[in-house]
Amino acid sequence: MEVHERIWDAHIHLFPERLFEAIWGWFEKVGWSIPHARQPIDFYLRFLQNMGVEKGFLLPYCHKPGMAMELNRWVHSVSRENPWLIPFAGIHPQDEDVVQTLSTCLGAWGFAGVKLQLAVIKYRADHPDLYPVYREIYERGKLLVIHAGTAPYAPGQEEFQALGLGRILPVLDAFPGLKVVIPHFGLYELDLAEEILDFSPSIYVDTSWALANPKVNHSDSRLARFMSRHRDRVLFGTDFPILEHSPLEMMEALQHLVPDPGARHRILWENTHKLWVSTR
Repeated sequence: MEVHERIWDAHIHLFPERLFEAIWGWFEKVGWSIPHARQPIDFYLRFLQNMGVEKGFLLPYCHKPGMAMELNRWVHSVSRENPWLIPFAGIHPQDEDVVQTLSTCLGAWGFAGVKLQLAVIKYRADHPDLYPVYREIYERGKLLVIHAGTAPYAPGQEEFQALGLGRILPVLDAFPGLKVVIPHFGLYELDLAEEILDFSPSIYVDTSWALANPKVNHSDSRLARFMSRHRDRVLFGTDFPILEHSPLEMMEALQHLVPDPGARHRILWENTHKLWVSTR
């Protein structure tokens, strides 16, 4: 498929080789079949660029305390070698040096924000231990990308206990105007995601994982209405390479669901660009 539109991928996952191997092993254990697993980093970069991606958010996450700075140094190095990648910081709330780590990443290194994967760290969004992280992001005018929706976990799973978009509301009350990106359309809480978008103009969602995913139980018309209504608050993202389907299928789905070129340009490029500029 030829792509002639500018693309900013707001959700890319790259990790050092050893950590990536552990991640692939975990997904294999839970039954995911990932077509692009265990490829060199250069393969992933070329794939995205060949697809037409000009800019991308590089999102790490920490699954245990004590690993943040080593991972963030790697992210810093990769983004310097590939300036089209915009780095985000990984952090764990049990780290002893949370504030210093974020000062280095968000300040000295100029990272755009922080990525939190709540299911991985087993923390709900409104846990008091996360408030120092939010405060640093808020005071520096950076972005918070936070996996707080329940997808892809089923109710009753252990990970499910840390998730739920409703847990974000006290955070927004405490830090009004905090710039937040909720991945995966906020699934499986799409209605609540819409309410949150209506509640705060500083909240965005991205399309990662969910767009064109055959496992997502929402009709095309429902997602089309969502993106039409919130065309200024939706960011195109892939979740590549931790995907069971192709980012090219996502592009095809977006062209089908958002036929208006102007609206599609906002989702593919303009919204993310404006949000990134606001962190500078």
